[in-house]
Amino acid sequence: MLLDGNLGIGGDPLRLLRRLCGLLRPGGRVLAEAEAPGLPTRSTRVRLHGWRSTWQPWALVCIDDVEQLAATAGFRLAVTETSEGRWFAQLDA
Repeated sequence: MLLDGNLGIGGDPLRLLRRLCGLLRPGGRVLAEAEAPGLPTRSTRVRLHGWRSTWQPWALVCIDDVEQLAATAGFRLAVTETSEGRWFAQLDA
């Protein structure tokens, strides 16, 4: 599960998804949270736990871009859902 925008860990969501695809067996799946439709997919930096960490690379991935990103990484977008303003995708290996 990649919730709270964790599809962006490391700032390179394609690299992350390729790694996950390599770890899963056929039929495995990833549940990921993405940004709302219409927002730009972009790379940024964040500080985890506020001032207590160094700046880390992060990516914000729009739900509109998840299907192409997933396909490039070796996944199939099975379904997208929204709940309370949050967007989720199920990616099947």
